[in-house]
Amino acid sequence: MERMICNTSVAILMATYNGEKYLSEQLDSLLNQTYSDFTIYIHDDGSKDNTRAVISEYTEKYANIIQLEYEPCGGSMNNFLSLLARVDAPYYFFSDQDDVWLPEKVELCVNALKQAEKENGANTPAVANTDLFITDENLNITDQSFWKVAGIYPQFLRNFNEAAAANGCTGCAMAFNNAAARSVIPHNGKATMHDSWVCLCALKAGGVMCPISKQLIYYRQHSSNALGAATPVNTLTFSYRVAHIKKMYGMIKRHYQMLRQLNYGSFLKFMYYKARYKRNIKQLEKAGK
Repeated sequence: MERMICNTSVAILMATYNGEKYLSEQLDSLLNQTYSDFTIYIHDDGSKDNTRAVISEYTEKYANIIQLEYEPCGGSMNNFLSLLARVDAPYYFFSDQDDVWLPEKVELCVNALKQAEKENGANTPAVANTDLFITDENLNITDQSFWKVAGIYPQFLRNFNEAAAANGCTGCAMAFNNAAARSVIPHNGKATMHDSWVCLCALKAGGVMCPISKQLIYYRQHSSNALGAATPVNTLTFSYRVAHIKKMYGMIKRHYQMLRQLNYGSFLKFMYYKARYKRNIKQLEKAGK
């Protein structure tokens, strides 16, 4: 597959599917960024509503919005990874169709990636990730920190072994450089989601994480979320885990199968790092930090 050369420093990759209700608001927030040297690449995965008409309105009006035409991918993960495989750029962002980005999101993430390249070399994979506001469908904030709700502690997810225990990257809140993009290998159906796959591939290749402890997205929750709602980690009580043990075991199994493709190591190693991550969190909470 021949890759399209991006003529700007940033490629924002947007995967759409039946997103007409919120798509304009998201595109407007991208166009309102303080950092303007970007191109938005959109691929629609066979929408049945007016999503493609909304996209056409924007591509006709803005030269830096490009709709790519190729066959449906069969889901958001494959859609995002297919976009990534088709575009060559210095820096990348994934964009959902229904969120709203704060104006400084792209600028702060690019600055963090450039700083990582300055410190570690341009050929070092670098991944930036930010916190998010969780909102209802009308963008009323329901939780101030997605990291807190989801139990994400970036200081304990710094390398490949640690990040395998708990995915600290949320697709719409991450950005990464060209070296990270080149590190991504075909997942052969084993990846659980595009964000965790890109992050783990980058760290496996010796990459670095660049956490930004600011909420830079309004992460909209509504009944049609393609990737599900944000679930507070503290709601996963013992009784909940017992009642959903089969489902949770299946999730752990699929996650470990993904890690096996990356030669992570034994299941015992995986469980060790999961336990260590939880222990670190408990110690942090006990210290009141």
